[in-house]
Amino acid sequence: MIECPKCQQENNEGAKFCTRCGARLDEPQARPTRRLEDLPAPTVPVKNLETDPARHGTKPLPQPAALEPRPNHAIFGDRFLSTGLLYSDNQSSAAYQVEEIGSSTKLLLRQCPACGAVHSRWEEGAEPDRFCSSCGTQMESSKVLLQLFESADPLPDSVVQIAQMGLVHANVRAPVATFSEILAGVNRYCLVTPPADPVPQAMEQNQAIRWTAGLARALDYLYRNQVSFNGQADAASIGLSNNRLVWTNFRNAVILENDDLEQGRIDDLKSLVSLLHQWLTGSTTTDADPDLPAPLNRLVDKAFGPEGFRSGRELASALETIVNDSLSALPIDYNIGKRTHTGIVRDLNEDAMYAIETARVVQSHPQPLGIFVVADGMGGHSAGEVASGTIISYFAQRAPQDLATIQAQTGGMNWSDWLKETVNGANKAVYDLRTAAGTDMGSTLVMAVMDGLRAYLANVGDSRAYLVNHQGIQRITTDHSLVERLIATGQIRREEGRTHPQRNVVYRTIGDKEKVDVDVFTLTLEPGDKILLCSDGLWEMLEDETTLQIIRKSSNPQAACEKLVAAANTAGGEDNITAILVEAVRAD
Repeated sequence: MIECPKCQQENNEGAKFCTRCGARLDEPQARPTRRLEDLPAPTVPVKNLETDPARHGTKPLPQPAALEPRPNHAIFGDRFLSTGLLYSDNQSSAAYQVEEIGSSTKLLLRQCPACGAVHSRWEEGAEPDRFCSSCGTQMESSKVLLQLFESADPLPDSVVQIAQMGLVHANVRAPVATFSEILAGVNRYCLVTPPADPVPQAMEQNQAIRWTAGLARALDYLYRNQVSFNGQADAASIGLSNNRLVWTNFRNAVILENDDLEQGRIDDLKSLVSLLHQWLTGSTTTDADPDLPAPLNRLVDKAFGPEGFRSGRELASALETIVNDSLSALPIDYNIGKRTHTGIVRDLNEDAMYAIETARVVQSHPQPLGIFVVADGMGGHSAGEVASGTIISYFAQRAPQDLATIQAQTGGMNWSDWLKETVNGANKAVYDLRTAAGTDMGSTLVMAVMDGLRAYLANVGDSRAYLVNHQGIQRITTDHSLVERLIATGQIRREEGRTHPQRNVVYRTIGDKEKVDVDVFTLTLEPGDKILLCSDGLWEMLEDETTLQIIRKSSNPQAACEKLVAAANTAGGEDNITAILVEAVRAD
């Protein structure tokens, strides 16, 4: 087990974040808590529906030779309700869309809204995870969309065992339940899994490399649970879910003892590199391809050479380096929009914002560097606007000095540490003013450091950062608010949060304490991606889809910010509204 250093919650081996409080955990090294020898024998429970008096009485039913599909709203294993037939050959197999039966408080499965990892409670009545152990996002209580595959053939023992492990990883969609029933004289073996789409036939090169890196890291997680594909991983083992490739078909997976895992790991990594090569070239061989970048050809050679890759992390790091190096060579520029407004209800604007950009030329390529801040003050006249203004003044004094120093450095900058340090510096400035004045002033904060195509984000409170691109709009930050906690614990639905009477109660703010915890996020962008920073006066008034459509239909980021503020005012304008939109584009 991994004990959380903050709340002492015991977390499963392989977790990156505490499931109770969301704190970051150390990288695991030990074997998983649920060891293979601790699992039940791989037998599939069988219920005879013909003799179940609650269903059919004791009179035997006719015994057709074929496995016929079940009707809509059929119940499987007393736990899953069919909501639609997906496939049937009317002979030996069928597939259904299903959901768990019961209220949100009784559901055994939860799915992370950000990375899609499925969490299962091993025992009914156990407290559900509050935070995703894979990405740290707050969990929501809602029914998980599932697929149930029904076959006349027994399931492999390894699949049954894997379903009992409760595997949780952003790039894994392992089976969550297996069982068997006898219906109409036919044994029906059932496998329940989260859904995944087929692997796209055409993938952009950097996207394919990034997706493969995620699969490689997931292999390390599977090895810690003694699961390997033993070199038999193929395209059918992989699907697309939540905009990432995931291990989804475990029929070729095996459970290995520790002595055999090392070779299984090496063989699986070779299979994965072979799949990447095939996706990018269309060739089933791994010969050097002149259309591939030289670093990628060298990576393929290493994977199949005597040294090989010894871990998924090593392979993932090598893949990510190829992408980052290719992006760092691109000439980049920023298009920036910004707008703040009092709204139509308030008579004072307690929001404040700051934006600074400096132009650099690295090896004849423009590489911009920018710092962008949105602060939403709280405390009323002579308090809220003072708090947010103090934050902006702090960054206005410090940022130009630090940017000049950073430009003179030859090495890279640890922006995550810089964000934590400077946010705490701004926090101390507000805290000292609050203490001296004896007020309850405070502020939320969201900010971004953008370094070329790398974005480093930080937030305190409920001001938000979003990523907007061709795939849609994705919230990156997590609100430090009462409503977000109520959603995470399943006490209210997300749609209820917008009208909840306590939706403005924030439990973490700038200036409340002498030191503040800062959430930091890192993204690698593609040309055309946009980062939106905004106060709650924007996102509370506009649905994410509305925000996305306004940005997409706007000619440039400044026009988008103007239209977003206007739309928020049209929707009620109940609070101050601030938005900064930064688009990374190729500098031609």
